[in-house]
Amino acid sequence: MLEKNHQITPWRVVAFVVYVSVFLGIYAGTNYYLTNQKILNKEGVLYFADSTYSLKIPNWLKNNREEKKEKQTDIRKIRQQFGKNAQNNTSSQEKANTTSLKSNTTDSLPSEKEADSIALQIRIQYPDESKQALANFFQTLQTLESNQSNELFRVFHYGDSQLEGDRMTSILRSQFQERFGGCGAGINGMNNNTNAKLSVKQENDSRWKTFSVFGNIIAPHNYFGALANFYQFADTAGYVIYKKSDRTHYKNQKIENIKILYRNPNAPVQLKIFEKENLIAQKELLPSRNFTIEQIETPNNFEEMKISFNSRKSPDIYGVALDCQKGITFDNIPIRGSAGLEFHKIESNHLQKQARDLKIRFVILQFGVNVGLNSSDYNFYENQFYKEIMYLKKAMPQASFLVIGTSDRSYKKENGYASYPGIIKLRDAQKRAAFRAGCAFWDLYEAMGGRNSMPTWVKEGLAGKDYTHFKIEGANLVGNMLYQALIKEYEAFKLVN
Repeated sequence: MLEKNHQITPWRVVAFVVYVSVFLGIYAGTNYYLTNQKILNKEGVLYFADSTYSLKIPNWLKNNREEKKEKQTDIRKIRQQFGKNAQNNTSSQEKANTTSLKSNTTDSLPSEKEADSIALQIRIQYPDESKQALANFFQTLQTLESNQSNELFRVFHYGDSQLEGDRMTSILRSQFQERFGGCGAGINGMNNNTNAKLSVKQENDSRWKTFSVFGNIIAPHNYFGALANFYQFADTAGYVIYKKSDRTHYKNQKIENIKILYRNPNAPVQLKIFEKENLIAQKELLPSRNFTIEQIETPNNFEEMKISFNSRKSPDIYGVALDCQKGITFDNIPIRGSAGLEFHKIESNHLQKQARDLKIRFVILQFGVNVGLNSSDYNFYENQFYKEIMYLKKAMPQASFLVIGTSDRSYKKENGYASYPGIIKLRDAQKRAAFRAGCAFWDLYEAMGGRNSMPTWVKEGLAGKDYTHFKIEGANLVGNMLYQALIKEYEAFKLVN
């Protein structure tokens, strides 16, 4: 018999349950905090701040605290599925000068199940079930593929420094031109400092002044051009030289005409075009306050083209398009430092005329590198980005729009690199803005492999040591992934249209 003081009574049972619950609650909370602060490791060892002492946690207290292993996409499988086509769309010289996308692994090609998983991972997402966000662009592709059009249509690929050097854009341009026709290197700027590209070599007068929608230099007006800027030469003259690049696809090396994009509110401009030393065209650009295109036919064997300007006062030069007569071309438009929130600075009627005259049918917006990742609330960015998209859509009603979500970015921790905590929230804000504006969305973060994928890209030589920017090989891989995703949607579109 139990003595009276040791009898099991209801209140003692309740008290025991309360004590156990409190103990387990304290343990669970402490364990969660220590785990997330990386003070408690997988083996259950508690390290103190000075790392001198440690306390072993009993096994029975750590049964449920094993860190969840995140499923990471095998980058080798992505390279094998998408790298080959990217490599095949470079020139023979580039193949000799760059590392083969296949040489770093001897693994087999992805299985059908793995290929389906990757395809799902890189799919284009739509704001609604109708999937009409890219309809205008796909209809344009249909007319080109069926030879029903003799026009040249343009794709504007806007972005931040992730695009500099024609990264991503060049592989998209060559892939689409291979299937739908076209040639040339798209619109190029007058200043090599900001527009050096793989697709064309460039030399220019160092005195060109650049006025951009982004930056501290105050422009004299807001009539910005296709590259989100405009150029003016110093004194009374300026020149630019474009040369064929041996680092690009053969389609980019061919040019059938050049287009001078400008606005000239001041005085007549003497324009001269040279193929090497031979003068092939000479024209006078008359004063005009409107956006104007001056097209000059060129020899098919493009090697070197010099364009010179002379006037008592510089016009606004928006760039030089190196084009074909028909087909499709992609224009690489990096805006270094931008978060994609400056398009409203371009005068609206001026932007509308450019979009109409240049026959823009597709706009890609790829920003995120310059958005801070320490915030817990990206509603402000979402709302501002949405307004910018709508401003562009109003100016370009015939164009389809695709927003590319931010890529993974990593910061250094004590035990390696990890994705910034705010990367998913930023990606989600971009997606919400895109869907609100009726745009398609491509999740680059997931296409790379998701959380903590950037260190793998760096390790594989696909991204730089800043754990932010792609190298050329990585950009080609991303460009080819996007091409395959777009073509898959295009083929599905053709089945019902």
